[in-house]
Amino acid sequence: MDTALAEEPVVAASVHFVIGQCYLSLGKYSDAEQHFRTTIAMRAHLLGRESRETLAAQVALISALRKQDKLDEAEDLCLTTFAASRDELGMADEISLQAASHRAWFYWLRRE
Repeated sequence: MDTALAEEPVVAASVHFVIGQCYLSLGKYSDAEQHFRTTIAMRAHLLGRESRETLAAQVALISALRKQDKLDEAEDLCLTTFAASRDELGMADEISLQAASHRAWFYWLRRE
């Protein structure tokens, strides 16, 4: 796939994202994680670390990590993604709201 889309790296990143979403919905969380990580790396390089597209992939990766009980990594990513999405996109944006939802889940999980 990456070879076929070598001249269209933004499209290749989007294809990885969609494949990751499909794997996530099928319960193949490790496969989803791999595609989301690829998407994040590509989009961060091409569009910037705090672009809406990169942040969307980070939110998706948080879901895949949570499903695999990789909670420490998911929580760390959640905190940085929430802060970036809030600052770059505003709290009314869907990506910010998804990151906030993950953040709330971690607060609930870590309650004492």
